[in-house]
Amino acid sequence: MDDGKGGKVKLAIDPATLSLNWKVNTSPSTIDDRDVLKKPLTTPKVKKVDLQFPLGLHVTARNLKGVTIKDAVDAIHKQFKKKADDELDNAYLRGFEWNP
Repeated sequence: MDDGKGGKVKLAIDPATLSLNWKVNTSPSTIDDRDVLKKPLTTPKVKKVDLQFPLGLHVTARNLKGVTIKDAVDAIHKQFKKKADDELDNAYLRGFEWNP
């Protein structure tokens, strides 16, 4: 990732996202460990993250103070909240991965 000064910054996803096991068409408030939602999604913090799904869907999460895990799941839920379970190939989010 570009640091805006011509240098590169290594971006890391918070490993706490691996324990989410959240159904994307249900409210993020159903996530058992609500404290994990307050954590920054990435280190270092970024103001905007574009999330990509295997079938080509793109979702953007934004937060001027740094995108949190909650910001990301809220953005995902907005896209999937009206989908029925049988319309989803993989209904559970089990984490994020970074592909530089």
